[in-house]
Amino acid sequence: MEINNCPSCGAKVEFSPVDKALKCLKCEKVYPINYVKNAKKKPLVKGENDDGFKEWENNSRCYQCSNCGGQIILNKYEMSSKCQYCNTASLVPLKELPGLKPSVVLPFRLSKQQAGEMFKKNIRSKIFLPREFKKKLPKTEIGASYIPSFSFACDVYAMYHGIEEYKKVVHENGETKTITRTRPISGHIKHHFNNIIVEVSDKISQQHISSILPFNFNEAYDYDSAFIMGYSVGYYNQTPIDAFEKAKEMAEDEIENMIRNNYYNYISSLSVQSNFSDESYIYSLVPIYFVSFKYKNKEYINLMNGQNGNLGGKLPYSKVKITFAAIFVLLLMIGLPLLILLLS
Repeated sequence: MEINNCPSCGAKVEFSPVDKALKCLKCEKVYPINYVKNAKKKPLVKGENDDGFKEWENNSRCYQCSNCGGQIILNKYEMSSKCQYCNTASLVPLKELPGLKPSVVLPFRLSKQQAGEMFKKNIRSKIFLPREFKKKLPKTEIGASYIPSFSFACDVYAMYHGIEEYKKVVHENGETKTITRTRPISGHIKHHFNNIIVEVSDKISQQHISSILPFNFNEAYDYDSAFIMGYSVGYYNQTPIDAFEKAKEMAEDEIENMIRNNYYNYISSLSVQSNFSDESYIYSLVPIYFVSFKYKNKEYINLMNGQNGNLGGKLPYSKVKITFAAIFVLLLMIGLPLLILLLS
């Protein structure tokens, strides 16, 4: 039975990360959720756009922020009127409803209170923030939203060739010295990618998502409207086929890093040709907190992973602290060799 309001008192219920269930905001009665894991990745088919997806339930509404243009989806019973992207109360309803319904949800593990505590702990651990900022943290506002993403799996077979630079110790004229030589390299590598996450929202960048990875897909459950009760949902803005182009770029970067870091010392020239096969994907919602605050009349918005608390975004770093640190490192780089020379 779908619960929209508390059967005991009639108040609003929402998903509680702490209880892993629906919870009444008034009488705090808890209602369990049936966690199901049946959804699987489906093959990526060329020419398929929205086919194969179920439509959203009739109790979904789409809104657009008149301030930043962000589009979000709210459950029919969600009463929030703030945009999670820019934190302004400027949502206006749209007539169109999204056509894609997610297959899985990664539920929030951290409550808003826990997210706030982790944000403060994270801030106090950073060295290069202004002293006055760390001493008296500004008031933060925390918004919670599920961000739409496609999680891709694929096999990659890559062939490569290039030039490797390596060091060699030689003995010449009674002296031992190290010289740099080069040699051609070539080979192939096979690798399976299981969860390449490509965000498909209209206001969050791939760089933002990458800064708060990883997400634990072992805790991905079949979509149920109970998980989004009390939360907004980002609106997707591209098809799986389009999103996979970004996934391929990310996979190719990872393959190149594996070749450079795991197989050779230093490669001055590297050419890689990758072939993809067995591509599949699943439409998922990942949990993100938007932590916003003002400092010296400037607005800052940071993202936090709703599962593990990883933080990403811009912070008010102290230029003075960074300058002194750079000078210290420079003096250390100059002074240490000089000290060794004097002592030898």
